[in-house]
Formats: sequence, structure tokens, C-alpha cells
Amino acid sequence: MAPTDFLNALRDREEISITVKGRRTGREARLPVWFVLQGRTIWLLPLHGSRTQWCRNVLVDPLITLKAGRQALKAKGLPRRAQRTVQRTMGQFRKKYSAELVARYDDHSDVVIEVPIHARGSRDRPKASSSSSPRARGQDRALHPVAASRLGPVEGLVRLFDQRLGDLAFPAGRDPETCRDHPRVAESR
Repeated sequence: MAPTDFLNALRDREEISITVKGRRTGREARLPVWFVLQGRTIWLLPLHGSRTQWCRNVLVDPLITLKAGRQALKAKGLPRRAQRTVQRTMGQFRKKYSAELVARYDDHSDVVIEVPIHARGSRDRPKASSSSSPRARGQDRALHPVAASRLGPVEGLVRLFDQRLGDLAFPAGRDPETCRDHPRVAESR
């Protein structure tokens, strides 16, 4: 679906549905949220700030599915904690929903979620360079424990274990078999 179709679907809406993946269970949770549209950016308001469960989920897995009517779009949610950004965005929420309504439901404004909507093929979207990616340089990405749990119990532990062992380095120019005091060699005997 084109991002412009989704942005058009937002024009007359008071709230949208978002789907986030649970940080512990990995299950998808769908819930309604308030939003403000500013250009090609959607701002979401977690009503209890950083204590909101879906906000905590976005911190672990930023991929959010936004749904407005029949239109849906997947995008990354970026938590913004700068006081100036939060206050400016809260002002926009007060304009859209009224100051009384926002005050009634919002009790802890310390974070807002920014969801930039990029046009397909736009030049302002950062492109991944194959030479700058960790895998292209021969390095493996750090494996977060939650990501390890998504792989399955055995795969996740094996990758985590391999990654930790990869952090141990042999002295330059030494063969692992001749380096008897190295932890990896000492454990294998």
C-alpha cells in the first residue's frame, strides 16, 4: 500500500489502531491510540508515558503496524524523550483533542513516539550500504537476549554462546593450539 493512501486515510480520524510485538512473549497486541499528523510524520501518545506497555514494547522492537480504517502500513516507531519535543507534541495533542481531554487521560508525559512515513523510492530515506553493514565487514551483529528467544531455545543459545566466544581474541600471530593459557583452549582440554 502506498504511504500517501495511508496519510489520506488519517485526515478525518480521531484514533488509529497499532499492532506491536510483545517484548517478552513475542505475541502481537493491537490497540487504539491517539495520534497527531505533522507533514509526513505521525506522532503517537502513550497515555502513561514510558510506563505504557506498548511503549515499552516499541523500545525493544520498533516495528509498528498502523491501521486507519482499511488502510495499513508498517513503519518504525522512534521514542523521543527530549522535553522540548514532548512539550511541543503535547501542545499539538491538546489542540486536536482539547486540553481537558488530554489532561484527563494523560498522567505522565515523558515520551512520545515519532513514526516517519517515507514515500516509496524517496531520496530522504536512508539506504543501507552493503559495505557498511556489520555482516558485509565480516562481523556479526550483537544478539540481544530477547532476539535470541525469538530464534528458539537452542538456536538462540548457540548463537549467543558463539558470539561471546568470538569476543575472546587470541594474541596476534599465535596459533590457538599453541596458546595453552588462552581460556578457549584451556576449557576444551
